[in-house]
Amino acid sequence: MGTETIIEILDKGKDNLKNVNRIVLSSNNKYYDLRKYMMNNNYYINKEVIVFSDNKYYIIIDFLKGNRKCNDKELYFGPYLLNNKDKLFKEYYGIIKDKLTKVIDTIPDNNDNKDKISKEISLLDSEL
Repeated sequence: MGTETIIEILDKGKDNLKNVNRIVLSSNNKYYDLRKYMMNNNYYINKEVIVFSDNKYYIIIDFLKGNRKCNDKELYFGPYLLNNKDKLFKEYYGIIKDKLTKVIDTIPDNNDNKDKISKEISLLDSEL
């Protein structure tokens, strides 16, 4: 399930989450947006792992109720994944970097997305 769907479900059930202290989520995209949404809704990242199964990478994030803020880099990579940088971290984010590097050459220079993707590639380069 994607992050947009997860956020939609959480928004619709907000009243039911008042006494929920832990939420474990795994999206198939937009982890930055998921982490930021949860942080903005008073949950922080307690733990997270990358799992490789059936030729796919999954990021599983354990959120606890409370206020612990992350900076943009931590929201992008995940604070615990960023601290650990294990083999799966390097593989997963290496694949993302490779995909973005292939895509950027197909985007016209005057397109705003080219600059955004270029910055993302630089961020990935700095951590791999």
